[in-house]
Amino acid sequence: MFDVFLCSHLALTGQISTTISPTLVAVTGLKHRLYAEKTMILQLFTQPFCAPCVRTRQVVHRVHELLPELQIQEIDVVRDWQAGQAAAVSSTPVIRLLEQDQVIFRSAAVPTVNQLLTAIAAHRKM
Repeated sequence: MFDVFLCSHLALTGQISTTISPTLVAVTGLKHRLYAEKTMILQLFTQPFCAPCVRTRQVVHRVHELLPELQIQEIDVVRDWQAGQAAAVSSTPVIRLLEQDQVIFRSAAVPTVNQLLTAIAAHRKM
């Protein structure tokens, strides 16, 4: 799941307390990797009057609070329908993770914060 090696290394070297939750440690390690390579972009495709879009936006904002280095692009497919069409968005919400302009993850469901963090960590290069 998360970078277990990083968590273990930080605990063994005394850089973190072992009482810190694994999620917090993983987020901290992920923040360092995102900061080192500012190439990952999260795109959120939404539209007005879309209830699942509201919840997804809340999740994305919470993840952005945890990972401020992550670049977020919110695209309203009503205003910018060409971007939605180019991304093959047929319903909203849609989340896409891009790294170096390549789609590495796509989801059309409303994720939890942990699911989105796991997706980012799973696709993050070591």
